[in-house]
Amino acid sequence: MALLFDKKEVPAEEITVLIPEARRRKHRRRLRSGFITFIASVIVISASIYVGGLGNHPSARSSTDTAPTKGSVAALPVGTVINSSTVAAIQMFTPTTGVAISTFWSKGFQRVEHSYLTTTVNGGISWKVGGLLPAGIWSPNWSWNPMMIFFNSQVGYIATSGPRKFLLTTNGGRTWTNVEVPGTPTALWMANGKLLATSERCSNPLAVPYCGTTFLNVIRPSSLTASSTTRIPSPLPTSPTPKMNSSDYPATVIAWHESTGVAVENNLSTPHDTIILKTANSGATWQRTINPCPQGTAPVGQALSASNWYFMCSAGVGMNHAANSLYRTNNAGHTWTLLAQGSPIPGGPNLGNIGGMAVNTFGVSSDGRYVWIDAGPGFLEFSADGGRHWQSVGSGDLGAKTNITGPYFASVGREAWMPILFGGLARTTNGHSWKVIGESSFP
Repeated sequence: MALLFDKKEVPAEEITVLIPEARRRKHRRRLRSGFITFIASVIVISASIYVGGLGNHPSARSSTDTAPTKGSVAALPVGTVINSSTVAAIQMFTPTTGVAISTFWSKGFQRVEHSYLTTTVNGGISWKVGGLLPAGIWSPNWSWNPMMIFFNSQVGYIATSGPRKFLLTTNGGRTWTNVEVPGTPTALWMANGKLLATSERCSNPLAVPYCGTTFLNVIRPSSLTASSTTRIPSPLPTSPTPKMNSSDYPATVIAWHESTGVAVENNLSTPHDTIILKTANSGATWQRTINPCPQGTAPVGQALSASNWYFMCSAGVGMNHAANSLYRTNNAGHTWTLLAQGSPIPGGPNLGNIGGMAVNTFGVSSDGRYVWIDAGPGFLEFSADGGRHWQSVGSGDLGAKTNITGPYFASVGREAWMPILFGGLARTTNGHSWKVIGESSFP
């Protein structure tokens, strides 16, 4: 795509959602080692990340009912226009139109007041309320996965981690219906005009993290059941730990393009190596392929076509304490090219100035020219040559009130959006110049 701003309509299935389910698994591991404590510290210590939305919100009692409870903030009427400071998850259809989940938190972030399905026609600057999500639904950001797929502004699916919900709307969010897919939903993808939903079925909860079989469910638009369900196989042996045996290790789908998918197995700390599986027939069969990532680093993928993939491999936590490697293949994983590499060790590998920051988020433009990573508050970087050389986006250039971070990128062509943790939105219209177009404020 030669133009920096292409007004051509892009089919929904070509929209690239640039954060795979691997991020959810990686952060599940971080949660086990104290990530919850980190998030709590952010909330308490860093007042700069507080979410204000449209103003002060009294505390509300959490409820499973969509109606406001006594003492809660009344829900916004359908048609209300709000700014982008409450955006929690986003999917764009074109450079101007898209859908988002906008979430209002109570003061102190003790609970979600209300979440709404919203739509934009101006690239995310403003959003119109289409409907109210069931009370208690947390922002999809909390699972570190977009967990939302919409075929248009009216028909779409969401899945969240707190509480576990997998829902369908066919009227722009006015009503929601439970989707009957067994197991725990772990990621949502779109391919060939259908929804692909992975779910994990755990027969022995004591076996975590060696627990569960991962299934790929194919769901037609507006359907409440899967038209087909196939198991993603596990080539790894059963866990030998007494009373903790499991028939399979969970699989993490990290990239998908049309009929081609890439999955990671054993992407947690175990005695076995990380396994990369690929399918070329929408999950009917899977085969093992080369894993270019150094041992101990977690791969995150982006598939631009059936054969053109990017892998971001990162391990470590915090500033200058991570080993990063960026690879690309143009033959569906048969061979890989190292594009950039960073190390936390003084004098260690430093190819392309990618640095040693722990990567939270990774994305690629549809033409492969621009690559983006977010490595925590204040560390947004981009490459304008396909990932070989890297530059930082300065906080002054962003126009942010604070150092921001986000859970994933979403893009159409070279335009991209990054939801901001706890509310807000950053955007680039040319792949390299980023601006905050909405940011949460004090409650």
